Amino acid sequence: MMILREARAPNFIEYLSLDTEGTEFVILNAPGLLDDFTFGAITVEHNYESAKRAAIDRLLTAHEYVWVKSVGPEDFFRHKDSWRVNADNPPAPY
Repeated sequence: MMILREARAPNFIEYLSLDTEGTEFVILNAPGLLDDFTFGAITVEHNYESAKRAAIDRLLTAHEYVWVKSVGPEDFFRHKDSWRVNADNPPAPY
């Protein structure tokens, strides 16, 4: 994603939330986004559109994200290595 590169974003970003009124798959599928950056967790609006939801699930699964749960019109995913990728700054126990 060009803006992330221009901003010199770290390769690991804790959280990404996408709610762009129908273009979520296009954004996630942008060249380099999921190859160059790892997100600890991602929420993506699917707005109950099964074809869109399935396409997003296939894309994220192919990039080693695991579906966690659905909350209303959004699905929540985490990267399979999310706890190991950022081992220097682990999440606080709750």
